[in-house]
Amino acid sequence: MSEKKQKKSMKGYYLTTFLIGLGFFTMGLMDPLYDTYIPIFLSRYIESNALIGAIMTLDNVFAIFLIPIFSAISDRTQTRIGRRMPFIISLLPLSAFAFG
Repeated sequence: MSEKKQKKSMKGYYLTTFLIGLGFFTMGLMDPLYDTYIPIFLSRYIESNALIGAIMTLDNVFAIFLIPIFSAISDRTQTRIGRRMPFIISLLPLSAFAFG
């Protein structure tokens, strides 16, 4: 491989690494915000702190089961747009609608 191609390949590698890191950085910012503000929003509708705590726990319990299931499904998925992209394209608008 020529030096020019190798430099171009490394540039793409650094860009991909940066973009993946940016995604993790964004998630790292959102988790504390979610944990801080969702109980405040829930307290407008629910008086019981115990119930709010139970609701806040549910997403973590769901994640324990759903993440491995969807990971296994996406690992077996082969499409022309990739393994993960069909899930992103279909579930991102649904998530935006649910939280919007």
